[in-house]
Amino acid sequence: MEKRLTKMETMLERILQCVESNQRSSTSSKLDILSISSVAELRAFEDIDEETYCKVMNYFHYIGSFNLKEAINLCFKESLQDAFTPCLTWWGREKQ
Repeated sequence: MEKRLTKMETMLERILQCVESNQRSSTSSKLDILSISSVAELRAFEDIDEETYCKVMNYFHYIGSFNLKEAINLCFKESLQDAFTPCLTWWGREKQ
């Protein structure tokens, strides 16, 4: 649990850095890294560098939304391929 909280805190700090640095370049084209279609690609996405992370956040900001639920839905649709989403759960897969 501690590890998960630390990871979430780190992610929030990274988001804050992107917002504070005003790197809101108009990233209107979808990045190649946002076509996640496998667990390996998802794990690679978790280890992206700061510059790529900021570009992804800027893209998500660009696509925007009117409410939180819609924003999250759009971010998932833009980053994960439809065929891959049934393989995911909120808590991860149990080892079988």
